[in-house]
Amino acid sequence: MEFFSVLIDKYSQINPGWRKIKPQPQQWAGFGAGRSGLAFNWGFRSQNRLSVELYIDTGDVDENKRIFDQLSKTRKKIDSELPGISWERLEGRRASRIAVYKDIGASIKSLPKDDYPKVIEWAVAMMNKFTNIFGHYIKNLQNM
Repeated sequence: MEFFSVLIDKYSQINPGWRKIKPQPQQWAGFGAGRSGLAFNWGFRSQNRLSVELYIDTGDVDENKRIFDQLSKTRKKIDSELPGISWERLEGRRASRIAVYKDIGASIKSLPKDDYPKVIEWAVAMMNKFTNIFGHYIKNLQNM
């Protein structure tokens, strides 16, 4: 929670109009992406990675895959704007994810507090890019 508290405060500084979220005792923190069932998240993942992601879970597997596939049509353009994205349709699961990962060298439980500033700097900057790029595409998603 301490890590996410600092991260959320830093993100609020570069996005003053953002509706600040309250950190919870979990491995991720997220906020709405402007459409029901879509969220922008920061998350601690296996292999000592931190992710910045668009998580797609409307509660309906077909709708999730349709949204993912529609966003995938712009993949070449998005990849050119934000290299290193992992497009994860997550076959056999209800949700889908589009993420970028950073190796932080340790799990969050063993990450030295001295490393927080550089990890938070990356997470804030990446989320800012992520929301700016994907926000445009999310607004243009077609309803079916």
